[in-house]
Amino acid sequence: MMQLTVLRLVLNILGLAAAVVQGETSESARSYVTCMADKLHLLVMERQLIVNLHEYIDRLQVKLDTLRRLAEELEIPMQAAEGREQEFLSNPLHTYTLIRHMHADWTQLESSMQQPVGQEQIDFIKQMQPELPLHSDLMEVTAAMHRVQQTYEMEPADMSKGLLDGVQLNANLSLLDCFEMGALLFRAAEFQDASKWLRTARQLWNQSQAELYALLNVSRGDITALLARSLIANGDFVHARDLLVAEPELWARKEEFFAEYWNERQSADFKDRYIGRLEKPFAKLCGSSHKPKPTRLTCYYKTNPSEFLRLAPFKLELLSKDPYIAVFHDVIYASEIAELIRIGEPMLKRTAVQNITQNVDTYISKDRTATGSWILNGNLTKLERNMIWRIQRRIEDMTGLLITGFSEQDLQLLNYVFGGHYQSHYDFFNCPSFPHDRIATTLIYLNDVVRGGATVFPKLDLVVQPERGKVLHWYNMLPDTFDYDRRSLHGGCPVLIGEKLALTNWIYEWDQIFRKPCLQPPVNRTYYFEVKD
Repeated sequence: MMQLTVLRLVLNILGLAAAVVQGETSESARSYVTCMADKLHLLVMERQLIVNLHEYIDRLQVKLDTLRRLAEELEIPMQAAEGREQEFLSNPLHTYTLIRHMHADWTQLESSMQQPVGQEQIDFIKQMQPELPLHSDLMEVTAAMHRVQQTYEMEPADMSKGLLDGVQLNANLSLLDCFEMGALLFRAAEFQDASKWLRTARQLWNQSQAELYALLNVSRGDITALLARSLIANGDFVHARDLLVAEPELWARKEEFFAEYWNERQSADFKDRYIGRLEKPFAKLCGSSHKPKPTRLTCYYKTNPSEFLRLAPFKLELLSKDPYIAVFHDVIYASEIAELIRIGEPMLKRTAVQNITQNVDTYISKDRTATGSWILNGNLTKLERNMIWRIQRRIEDMTGLLITGFSEQDLQLLNYVFGGHYQSHYDFFNCPSFPHDRIATTLIYLNDVVRGGATVFPKLDLVVQPERGKVLHWYNMLPDTFDYDRRSLHGGCPVLIGEKLALTNWIYEWDQIFRKPCLQPPVNRTYYFEVKD
């Protein structure tokens, strides 16, 4: 009973943190889902909070031990009086002691019991509250979990055991993890997957831990009720009714619950729709079960147009001739990769999406879950700039395009962690007020990804796996007319295990005015120029 009392007091403290997460009162500007540095910070905070919790428990234990000793002292005269109460009270000293004790000591003891314990530890948690994750962080990491589950066609029961796409990890999910996943997916109207997660939570129920779960405000009836709601919302009325009948907490009001959940399904009022699905063609290419069609790849050593290539030709793998998509192998050194990561990692922050057509410069989008940093900045040393310049000269040799002006500056380090992806998109802006557009893209993979993270072209049924030192290059426009080539639609698959580091260099058309002039007028594109007096 004493342990349960301590636990209840501890959970009251933890309730402060839970209230902050649900109430969106945190001032944290960190990205706990996409940024490894911020996740490490979160782990440090968790350790500090656990140490603080143990200190609080120790303070409670000291008070409990003191109260127990006092109770034992108070029981001594009661044991002496047991069975001979009249004789005991005939002694005037016993009478005086009893009256004095009952008048004064219990009043003081009540005051002592009401004295707060561990106020310093409670204040510490309050100080940490501004940095605790927000509800939006929880929704984002839930979306990442759901994204990889859908993309790689995994079952929640397997994921709860740490089995991800055939790889067994040294980790698992608890009943509370699975229940929260099911609850959030239910609110996002993903009823089928919500049912799977809630079934998994129900299977993990351990009756011996029921008292602990109750303190955390979760019961087997809660799980069963939400599972029934999910099944009814998904049209599975028979199994929903069976669950309500079989659950001791719910069977007495089963008809009432069933009618309530049915009416909820009819209203279809689900507001929290944060979870987004990948487009089907895109997700299909990302999935492990996808088998690409056999292609006649062309591999050769590229020896032109640069004279340097005659001495050190590039290994070129032509994935598609029309539209032009090529892969170059072994064109960046390990020392350069390490240097790029060293320069860019401290500046990583959540990437934004540009939307010039709607007069919005950049905004955070759930379609792109990554961190990035612009490599070229005023803080680089001369040696660092020379290293980047050498890499960009190498890109010129690979692509035959000039890296100058806009092209030289549009260089970004990208980092995708678990669930990190980029929904299928085009790299060109297609905005009349912004005619200087991206003619081509060069993507340099800086590490090997354990699982996931491929770059896919849905309209071409093409999948490119990330490998350290590999360079992927493609055109976003037709090379003769500079019309937009919509076959260049591409995206980044969710990372499942590990992380993906890449360097992107976007190449602009106006920078190619002397290297690659437009030979024919565009057919489906009009240039607009603003003439000022």
